[in-house]
Amino acid sequence: MSIRHPRGFTLVEMLVVLGIIAILAALLLPAAMGAVTRARNTAIAMEIDQLASAIEAYKQDKGDYPPNFRNEQVFLRHVRKCYPRIANSEWQWFFTDAAGSLLTYPDGSPKFNDNRRLDEGEALVFWLSGTTTDPRYPFGVSSAAPASLSYKKYYEFDESRAVDEDSDSDTFRSYKAKFSKDTYYFYIDSRSYEQLAQFKDAGDPLDSYAVAEENVQPDSMSPTDENHCIRPYWSDNQRPGTGSLARALFKPMNPTTFQILCAGQDGETGFPGVEPDVKQFPSGTGYTKADRDNITNFSNGRRLVDSTGKEK
Repeated sequence: MSIRHPRGFTLVEMLVVLGIIAILAALLLPAAMGAVTRARNTAIAMEIDQLASAIEAYKQDKGDYPPNFRNEQVFLRHVRKCYPRIANSEWQWFFTDAAGSLLTYPDGSPKFNDNRRLDEGEALVFWLSGTTTDPRYPFGVSSAAPASLSYKKYYEFDESRAVDEDSDSDTFRSYKAKFSKDTYYFYIDSRSYEQLAQFKDAGDPLDSYAVAEENVQPDSMSPTDENHCIRPYWSDNQRPGTGSLARALFKPMNPTTFQILCAGQDGETGFPGVEPDVKQFPSGTGYTKADRDNITNFSNGRRLVDSTGKEK
């Protein structure tokens, strides 16, 4: 009786099988990668919503939205309203030099020590996790503050992503955005929109933008990496007024509350340089390529480009 040996695959059959596998992989990989990208965008949007809810909780508790540290008078009004029992040494810490002397403008009003002025990344973490339960020392920065303080947590930050990496070594931290390379979330209070939309090349006195942490020069609030700075977004809704600048003709997004901005998965904010005057949502007017996957608290959980109806 003859013994039959099992027949193996021929080289041609092996190549055919490998070819089929390669074709299937080519078809499935983009879909898989697209699913991962969409899932990450959803995670970013959810975290932004959580941060926005935490800011609303702060406002509900204190009666005012937390300010960013652009305007001294806005900061002082907030402190006097929300922390009426604060010790002078506590709020004055932000306005004194290393020798303890109070810094002032020529008219005598307090002036921030730029080494103690928080940027828009740091302000988010500060107001949501850096205030104490002590009415006299709500920030815990004064030398007279008790050694042991309890801190009010409006949001539980992931400690591995709440970091201090700027050049002034002030210990204030920013929050790295999910899946957005080494960029941070920006918090912009509505009372600073106009200031942060100014830039010299348009004839304005300031070249201003929101900053988040990395390589910040404290004297000018200017980052050396443009992907760590951004300006607030304007809407397509026209408002009464005249002028040649778009920000005088249109309303900002979230005009009375705040904007939380994220660079998205490309890690690029879309820093505009000198043109255009503003970037408008949802039309996409003024967007650069880097704006396309930015995600915000007003974009309904989507990338900015998804509201324009076209890829850019």
